[in-house]
Amino acid sequence: MELDGEGGNPWTDERWRGVKWTVYRGVAYDLTKFIDAHPAGAWLVRLAIGRDATALFESYHLRPEVAAARLRRLPVLEGFPVGAVPRSPRPNDSDLYNTLRDRVRREVFQGREAEGAHRSGSFGAASAVVGAAAIALAAYTAAPSLATGALLGLAGAWVGLTVQHCGNHGAMSTSPIVNQLLGFGDDLIGGSSLAWQYHHQVRRFRKRESERRFFSSCASLSQGPRRAAALERAALETAGN
Repeated sequence: MELDGEGGNPWTDERWRGVKWTVYRGVAYDLTKFIDAHPAGAWLVRLAIGRDATALFESYHLRPEVAAARLRRLPVLEGFPVGAVPRSPRPNDSDLYNTLRDRVRREVFQGREAEGAHRSGSFGAASAVVGAAAIALAAYTAAPSLATGALLGLAGAWVGLTVQHCGNHGAMSTSPIVNQLLGFGDDLIGGSSLAWQYHHQVRRFRKRESERRFFSSCASLSQGPRRAAALERAALETAGN
């Protein structure tokens, strides 16, 4: 992969460093003014910054024709070194993937995806999970023991497998704020919502172990300020090699 050819290095060259860029199907777009306008929230679209986000984009949007039309209205970065960016898989090129997505739209959501049906979890279930975790924490705080500790551990696993998972996928609610709050459940049980988002929504598509760029409006909470800064420095150093 050539980083210093025509267009320069997309991560370190002054021309591109101040741009919140992404690549979709071989075209580089400027996301800078779109981040806060993203319907599912800025925290999700930030995962696309600084990489080829084709797989992320196509695996997330149940109506790709609508999302792609909106994306193509964004500013195109002329002269951008697209060839220097590791290419992402392209799910929409798969007949099987398209067939499965269309069946989900037709049979599961029954055409209601335009109303956000695919981003609407059960608030009753979420309340039950969060309530159970709060009770377990209170029990352990009041009377620490093997039994209350096991109960707290089970409650943490329940949070991890349900509300934080759906929240960090942006699928628990049509409200970005609700999804982000539920996603923080991962931080509360000892994990990192930022790292979870990266590994579950970006890293699974990457083959290069060196790509580890993290962007989040909540990096100080998710990773700690020193850890977040270290991750950014490591990413820039890696991109320059």
